[in-house]
Amino acid sequence: ERIALEMLKLHEENIWVIGYMENLPLLIAKDKKIRNFPESAIFCDEFRDYGIAHLHCCYFEE
Repeated sequence: ERIALEMLKLHEENIWVIGYMENLPLLIAKDKKIRNFPESAIFCDEFRDYGIAHLHCCYFEE
């Protein structure tokens, strides 16, 4: 807990903004048979969308 509080204090004092300046568009190519894939979503490191933290349940339609 002490280390986490020190990290928060460092961020409070320094206000680091590295890599979070602006969202960039992300193009994704997918097969027409893939289902349950979101039509639109926000991709950013904070949300970890399309990343390993929030896997989408997709499947192939036969």
